Amino acid sequence: MERKEYLKIIKDTLVNNGEYDFENMTKANKFAKQVLSEAEDKYSNEGYQHKYEDFKEFLYTHHADTIAYWIYEDNYSN
Repeated sequence: MERKEYLKIIKDTLVNNGEYDFENMTKANKFAKQVLSEAEDKYSNEGYQHKYEDFKEFLYTHHADTIAYWIYEDNYSN
C-alpha cells in the first residue's frame, strides 16, 4: 500500500469524521502527515510490526489514535 493510501486512512478516520477541529485544510493536512510519520516510526521502531499483520491494521488501533491525540494537543488545540 502506498503512503498516499495510508494518509487517506488517517484523514478518513481522524480528520474527516470531526474528531479533531482545524482552522483550515492546510492545518488538517499537516496534522495527518505528522500522525502518519509518527505512526510509521512507532510501528517499525517499537515492535508493533510483530503485533499487527500490517501497517494498515495498525492505523486503525488505539495506538494511532493516541499518537493523533498528542500531536493535536501539542500543536493544534489552541
